[in-house]
Amino acid sequence: MAASTVPDWASGYEPPLYQRFIAEVLKACGKRWGKATETLDGVKAGGRIRPLRELAEICRHMSEGKWPRAIEGHFARQAALEEGVEQFRKRKDVADVRGRLRIRIVAEKTAPGIRKGGPITRPVAPGMAAALVLEGDGELSGDVTTAMADAWGVPTEVLFAVAAENHTRRKVKKESGQGFEVSVVMGPDPDTATEVLFLDNYVKVEPPAGTIVVVPTQRAVLFHEIHDRSALEALQTVLVVGHQLFQQGPQPVLPLLYWWRRGRFALLPIEVSGENVRFMPPVEFIQALRKIGLDLAE
Repeated sequence: MAASTVPDWASGYEPPLYQRFIAEVLKACGKRWGKATETLDGVKAGGRIRPLRELAEICRHMSEGKWPRAIEGHFARQAALEEGVEQFRKRKDVADVRGRLRIRIVAEKTAPGIRKGGPITRPVAPGMAAALVLEGDGELSGDVTTAMADAWGVPTEVLFAVAAENHTRRKVKKESGQGFEVSVVMGPDPDTATEVLFLDNYVKVEPPAGTIVVVPTQRAVLFHEIHDRSALEALQTVLVVGHQLFQQGPQPVLPLLYWWRRGRFALLPIEVSGENVRFMPPVEFIQALRKIGLDLAE
C-alpha cells in the first residue's frame, strides 16, 4: 500500500499518523507470529487476515505512547482465542457439540444476557443480540447456557468463534426499486439472519453515508448502501417490507431500522402513530446524508 494511502477502515487517520500506526502493528505481529504484511483489510499474520478497524479506532483515541501496550494486548487476546478454539477442536468428548454450535439473532428482550446458568448471548445492536444455540433435535439442543459452557470447560468467546466458523454463508439477492437497489438475504432456516454479523463480506467498500439495515426475522436481512438521494425511497421500502416480514414471521426479531458503519450499529428511531410516521435519526446520520447532498429537512 502506498505510503500516502489511508485505507477506508482507518479514515480517521492522516497519512503520517496511519503509517506510524501500521508500523507499530507490523512490529507487534512480527514479534508474535514471525512475519506480517499489510493488506487492504488490515494485516496478514499467523496464517490469517486480521482486520484492524476496531484496533485503529481504539488507538485513535489514545496517545501514541500507549499504542504498543494496546496493540500487544489486542493480538494477545486474539492468540489466546485461537489457541482456545484449536484445543476445543481437538477434544473428542465434545465433537458432537462442536459441530452443532450455531449463532441465532434474537430480540434483546428475549435474550436476558449472560447470567449464571442462563442462555449465552452477546449484544449486536440496540435491542438486538446474538444467542448461542445447539442445532438439532433431542435433549441436547436449543439454547447454550453458561452452565453447559462451564461443564464443557470452554470459554464463551471460544464457543462463539466456533459457532461463527460453523455458519453457512448465504447468497444475497438484489431487488430493484425506482432508481435504487435493496440487498436481501432470505432463507428457510433461522440461521439466515446471522449474516448480519458478516455484512463486511457484502459491503466491500464503505458507502459515503453508511448502510441502512433491518433484521425483521431470523430468516431475513435487508440492507441498502447509501450513496445518493435514492436512499430516501430505499429507506421507506426497507422499513415497510421489514415491518411486513416481522408481522408475518416466523421467528420475528425486530422491525427496527439500523444504520451500519463497519461494525457499528446505531438505531434510527421511527415512531408510527396511525398513518403518521415520525423519523428521528441521530445527528451523525443527518450530517452523513448532508455530505452526499441530501437534507432531510427539505
